[in-house]
Amino acid sequence: MNYQTPGVYVEESNALSLGIQSGQTAVPVFVGHFDAIKKDGTLDKQPPVQCVRIDSWLSFTQQFASDSSATFSIGLDGNNNVVTHGTNLGAASVRMFIENGGGMCYVLPVNNFKKAISQIVPAIDLCPDITLLCWCEHRSESDDQSVVTELGKLTGSEKSGGMQSRFLLIDAALINSMIAVPIVTDPHHAAAYFPALRTAYRHTADIEAVPLKGLNNAPYNLTGEFNIKKLRDKCDENLKKLSAAGELVKKSAMIVKAAAEVDKITVSTTSWEKVFTLLHAINDSMDKSNSDAAEKDYKALASIITIASAPKAFPTLVDFKSNIENYKTLYEASLPVQKLLKTVIKVASEPVVLRASVAMAGVYARTDRERGVWKAPANVELSSVAGLVAVDLGANTVSDIRIDDAFNNTLVENKVNAIRAFSGRGHLVWGARTMAGPSETAWRYVSVRRLFSTVERDVQDALRVAMFEPNSQPTWMSVRSAISHYLHRLWQDGALAGATPAEAYFVRVGLHETMTEEDVNNGRMLVSIGLAAVRPAEFIVLQLTQDMGAT
Repeated sequence: MNYQTPGVYVEESNALSLGIQSGQTAVPVFVGHFDAIKKDGTLDKQPPVQCVRIDSWLSFTQQFASDSSATFSIGLDGNNNVVTHGTNLGAASVRMFIENGGGMCYVLPVNNFKKAISQIVPAIDLCPDITLLCWCEHRSESDDQSVVTELGKLTGSEKSGGMQSRFLLIDAALINSMIAVPIVTDPHHAAAYFPALRTAYRHTADIEAVPLKGLNNAPYNLTGEFNIKKLRDKCDENLKKLSAAGELVKKSAMIVKAAAEVDKITVSTTSWEKVFTLLHAINDSMDKSNSDAAEKDYKALASIITIASAPKAFPTLVDFKSNIENYKTLYEASLPVQKLLKTVIKVASEPVVLRASVAMAGVYARTDRERGVWKAPANVELSSVAGLVAVDLGANTVSDIRIDDAFNNTLVENKVNAIRAFSGRGHLVWGARTMAGPSETAWRYVSVRRLFSTVERDVQDALRVAMFEPNSQPTWMSVRSAISHYLHRLWQDGALAGATPAEAYFVRVGLHETMTEEDVNNGRMLVSIGLAAVRPAEFIVLQLTQDMGAT
């Protein structure tokens, strides 16, 4: 082109231009129970089994219920033990993820568990940017294993067709006090954590509205629909009746006293004061000893007030006794309901216990953002955690637990990373290993596996531009240059070991270097990439020597 007039000129070039951009490395999907909010504000308890993108907690609360109020209830089992139902953890898991540094994520509702489990893999496959897989709920051992098996199909197994960049986070539990870890299809692409996390969250914001079921069983015999508020009202009603009955007991005792004085029956002052003191206590508390003591006083009075000795006082004993028996009957009917109210309030106020893996998804996101995917997601304090608990699926119990060095060794032997509490430092992630076997040192660490997965994904995405380009030297040079620039940035950021780029990585592509004539003729461009990944300092040994010759 002949440039004669000043101006801006555009020249189009047909040369291949490649650039590799780093994509998001920690985008989890949370598989669990989620109640969707319809346009009219009501809840859809059976939303479609499809991944929904969430950008913030506000974004989540606009689309889904923020707690399990819609499903949470308290009932009685066959032995009249109080049990909870519908303690779904999807919303709390998303909240825990965000509060531990997470950002964008997906949620996958599987409310109809038996039907939805077969749809998990197809639903997640529609979202190629998902990199972390998390299961939210506490269910039976078999259900947990079923979900882990399905999610495992989406990781790096060659037979699964899954993307190498997806990584599975799972949780160990106890079964009759023994460590139990779900079986995964690809241990290199999975990490397990223990124990579970006690949070400050509640299953419902409105405890008074929690439905109560099965109260028609003995000894309650409460028919109709009840919630905690209605049960509280019932208890208040019972206490009012009990108070009125106590007043009748006290009134009839005073009538007995007045009639006895007319009959000139001597009762010691101490005895009368004792009677009235006990009757006053009846009005102030529900204590069976009070009504028993009043009955004992009745028997003491009846022993000295007879039809012969006290004709005026004797008939008044009948009402006194009847009022005492009425009070005891009301008391015996009210006490179980009163105790039940205290129990259900305590149960409804219990904090939500979450899987450690959902918090770890947030830790992965925060560590990747602040340091890089090559930094091990460990020695990091967890937020919104009030304590550590062990969920025993065999005994169906949740109990406090402390992970010491001996217990940590047991977890390491089971390929599980520990969450530990340290004085002054809070609850820390104390492990950064995958579930790879002890001899598989190449993929031992989470950070190494995820770094390679990230490089693979980023390079794979970038090289799609080279599809159908001539499989020749200019294309190979562009590919080599783009990948080298990308890896050089990683080395400068500290992701790769080595004093020089040559020690940190290599990129090879070309005829007689990575390809044969047959490869070129068949349209195959083979690129070989080598990385020297940095590994975490897992063991720090201090060697102390005393210099005996020092003065």
